[in-house]
Amino acid sequence: MLNLTMPQVLTFWLQRHFLEDRTTPDQLHTVVSRICGLHAQVMSSAELAAHARIDGLGSAALSTALWQERSLVKIWAMRWTLHLFSAADFPTYVAAFGSFRHFHSETWLKSVSLTPDDMNALLEAFSVTLTADGLTREQLAAALAQNAGRPHLRDKLLGGWGTLLKPGAYQGHLLFGPNSGQNVTFVNPRHWLGDFPRHETHDAWLGIIRRYLAAYGPATPADFATWWGTSRANARKLFKALDAELTPVAVENREAWALHADAAALQSIQPVQTVRLLPGFDPYTLGLRREYETALPFAHKGRVFRQQGWISAVVLVGGAVVGVWNYEVKKGRAAITVQPFQSLSRTVQAGIEQEAARLGSYFDAEPVVIYAG
Repeated sequence: MLNLTMPQVLTFWLQRHFLEDRTTPDQLHTVVSRICGLHAQVMSSAELAAHARIDGLGSAALSTALWQERSLVKIWAMRWTLHLFSAADFPTYVAAFGSFRHFHSETWLKSVSLTPDDMNALLEAFSVTLTADGLTREQLAAALAQNAGRPHLRDKLLGGWGTLLKPGAYQGHLLFGPNSGQNVTFVNPRHWLGDFPRHETHDAWLGIIRRYLAAYGPATPADFATWWGTSRANARKLFKALDAELTPVAVENREAWALHADAAALQSIQPVQTVRLLPGFDPYTLGLRREYETALPFAHKGRVFRQQGWISAVVLVGGAVVGVWNYEVKKGRAAITVQPFQSLSRTVQAGIEQEAARLGSYFDAEPVVIYAG
């Protein structure tokens, strides 16, 4: 068993997330693939998460990749939230999403006032309704209700946070398309991307576990269950299926698992004190182990993982969270307000100034750093 400190693990994460040594704009798809997608509930956060890892990335880079090149895709994914994935990785993820069955359960159907027949008809309608020509939510709701032969579904499809649209996404029938004015649109993946291979669900799951451990390991099945949004029992089963490729690791006396392929790198890693400003909902922050005081002081967890699922922008030093921050761009000025958890050294403050300068260039605004209690 390898014995590691949390600073070693955090440095490993920084390296795998392109946060110790940033990369170049031509590596956008590699970055998105390596970190298992960009969280995209707030699109500006996804853009800043990519910028945090890539020097010289323009503000239109994600939009170009999504809607012109079609090399990235936007879809409801793990934890039932919006993510961006590489189009090349999409077949793997959608095969894993295909195992989601919660929307067939009696409890879930009752919560949305649907019958099993309603859901089956709706899923069948998804498979024949969308094309590469984007439909707005209103257009899609009307078309699905008509094709399902259930007019009463129209209003239900317009309600909530896409609750009744997500099953179509998980079955591989729906992607987000380019906006039509202020309205989002939806397209059929096979029309939008062209035909792609169908992966076996179990193999897809194992592939995702490998990706997850390569970017967020060492980790436990419980860590993966939280990150993905699956049961701990399912996560344990998946880790067991990958047992031959895993190495047991002790991280500050807590047992976890790493890929054999990463064991040498983990054992030899030397902690760094790299300073980074990560935006809200950053994938790195979402993957943090909240039970490690070294990674995130327990007294401040509530300032990072806030109510209603909001994830704050964070200040990292050596991969550990030492504060939160926010920004406001107004009249050519980018005001970056930092709220440290404790006093910061001059070296760390100099690192924050450098990070602020990058953000100023990105926003084409003069950066000003403000420290608040």
